Amino acid sequence: MRAGAALVGIDSFNIDDTDDLTRPAHSLLLGAEIPIVEHLSGLDQLPDQNLRFYAVPVKVKNMGTFPVRAFGLIPEAYRKGGTTMQLFQLTDLIARTKQQHRPWLEFLRVASLSMGIYHLKAGQADPQQPHSEDEVYYVVSGRASFQAGSQKVSAEPGQLIFVERNVAHRFFDIAEDLTVLVFFAPPEGSLKT
Repeated sequence: MRAGAALVGIDSFNIDDTDDLTRPAHSLLLGAEIPIVEHLSGLDQLPDQNLRFYAVPVKVKNMGTFPVRAFGLIPEAYRKGGTTMQLFQLTDLIARTKQQHRPWLEFLRVASLSMGIYHLKAGQADPQQPHSEDEVYYVVSGRASFQAGSQKVSAEPGQLIFVERNVAHRFFDIAEDLTVLVFFAPPEGSLKT
């Protein structure tokens, strides 16, 4: 619930232990108005993203539980392996980055660029090394200082910072947890020799 789930699906026939009549998972989730879809199958055949999930109920009355027809639709561009467009929610990406307990999460890689979220905690050292590609940072939140070559600037929300390829750079004096949206062109690591 802390992760902001809108629905919980499970491939088991019951989210609770059937011997426990208090049904704690049901009570917590349904009490928070989070629907539960149980007894799902074929989940391993679905992609992790670019999927729209549906749970269509049958027309019934006066039932505590009821069957649904559950299915996922994958947009045509993704079924054919194309990437005409991809949509990302920045708040979801930031949450994923924090949950993985690593500072870097690449979420997009195509022929011409790659993108990721970089998150450093207040006081944390920035271990970056120069990159072989041009790079743009967009400071989403937090406060720090930034150095590229001999130039030093403050890094604050809303700023865009361009760094030319192969230039030593880093964030330092991180006063508040820092979250940065990073663009590489071409994709990170693609020009390494």
